[in-house]
Amino acid sequence: MSAASCPFPTAPPSPPPLSMSRLVLLIGLLVTATSIASASDVLFEKDIRPILKAHCFQCHGEEEVRESSLDLRLRHWIAKGGDGGPAIEPGDPENSVLLQRIVDEEMPPGDKPLSATDVDLIRRWIAQGAQTAGLNLNRSTTI
Repeated sequence: MSAASCPFPTAPPSPPPLSMSRLVLLIGLLVTATSIASASDVLFEKDIRPILKAHCFQCHGEEEVRESSLDLRLRHWIAKGGDGGPAIEPGDPENSVLLQRIVDEEMPPGDKPLSATDVDLIRRWIAQGAQTAGLNLNRSTTI
């Protein structure tokens, strides 16, 4: 019986194997796509800490006595907050005291408010869950 007259369906032909150059190209595209996606993530160490260091650490970090007992040098201290409670609500920028005080220009004190770009970065950081570059132990994880 010939293959043309076989009553049973035949399997489709296998795709040709990927050449090494195509495989390298595919891996490169995947790495690039991953890098682009993660480049939009706002991270505390890379984006937020430099802003807070320039504008806030003098009162909320560098001195032994911190205003309102609030230390802004590390993400978990910001989440813990100070005398007024947590300074941020990860995922909820509009209910984060830190952002409210900055937007209302109550902080930082003086004549040098944060730029619109800096305020937007802080808002996006909080909205994205106030992420850090390291392992975030504040999130529930299954090990």
